[in-house]
Amino acid sequence: MRSFFIAAFTSAALFSNGLPAQADSGYAAVNAGIADAARRDHAPGLQFAVERAGRVVDLDAVGYADVGANTKVTADNIFALADCSKPFTAMAIMQLVDARKLALSTPAFPYLGLQPAHDPEISAITIRQLLNHSSGLPRTITDESAFTLSVARKAAAVNHLLFRPGTHVAYSDAGYDVLGAVIAKASGQDYQDYVIAHIFTPAGAADDVGYLGNMDLPHMALGYAHGQVVENMRRGSSTPSGGWAMSATDAVRILAAYDAGKIVSPAARRAMLTPQNVALGKNAMGGYYGLGWDLVALQNGGYFYAKNGDMAGFGAWLEHRADGTVFVVLRNNASGTSTHQSGLAAVEAAFDRVRRT
Repeated sequence: MRSFFIAAFTSAALFSNGLPAQADSGYAAVNAGIADAARRDHAPGLQFAVERAGRVVDLDAVGYADVGANTKVTADNIFALADCSKPFTAMAIMQLVDARKLALSTPAFPYLGLQPAHDPEISAITIRQLLNHSSGLPRTITDESAFTLSVARKAAAVNHLLFRPGTHVAYSDAGYDVLGAVIAKASGQDYQDYVIAHIFTPAGAADDVGYLGNMDLPHMALGYAHGQVVENMRRGSSTPSGGWAMSATDAVRILAAYDAGKIVSPAARRAMLTPQNVALGKNAMGGYYGLGWDLVALQNGGYFYAKNGDMAGFGAWLEHRADGTVFVVLRNNASGTSTHQSGLAAVEAAFDRVRRT
């Protein structure tokens, strides 16, 4: 396993890499906050994009995509999204709901033709409960081919659910991997092919996205953890719950298309942004899950929603502010905490100043 030492970085390495000047002038403080966040989090590299009113208004990067080769991050690099893949899986489900091929109340395992091996409550788990983390399934069910039915079969064979479906909330990657199998059955397409054709292509982002199950990903930044390159990080991560990789620019393009009604219907988007399971209390991030989102809220007449992602070697944050601004932060190290919690407060404050000017 190759290694590097964070201490070998100079502070200058973490400032802007001189990307094309696409930023509105008011975003200088935002970019300074991003550079500071990279320093705070000891991130080898970080990529950042902002979308407003359907166009990219800011694009920046700091640090290195490959420290050993002294290769700086550029706008062309792609980063693993980790859990930030989940909103795209949820969008695919909601498209199929729009097409009346599914309902949120559909019991997922009977739909897949799977019977529980031990716990009969598994048959009661609905698609909505998989989306909002109230299914009772465990956090993970390891399977290197989880985009097939195999992970759903393993989920059906769980000895005991963590709780009766709908009675508690517990974050579950396994639930989203089961949703991948649902998407494949309802659409008649492989999960990966469906998402590319129906989520990424309408957003103009299909050419440069990657799936971690594909070992050859051009422009992929190296992932780092504890001062070392993460080898074979794709293994066991190529699932509908966390398998996509892309640039920050493509991520904001997809969210812009989502907001513009090009991905799901307005009714489906509202359903995704409605707080779920409020009676069960707040989630670990201090808010309520939506369908595919970690945090959702209606603020000042506009929707706020966000998703955090963290895996070996990579971290990500997607956010839609109530004023309509969308921003995405991707980094090639994992901190074990929310990317937002690890240093974006100054960025949020800078956004607030931009909107007041």
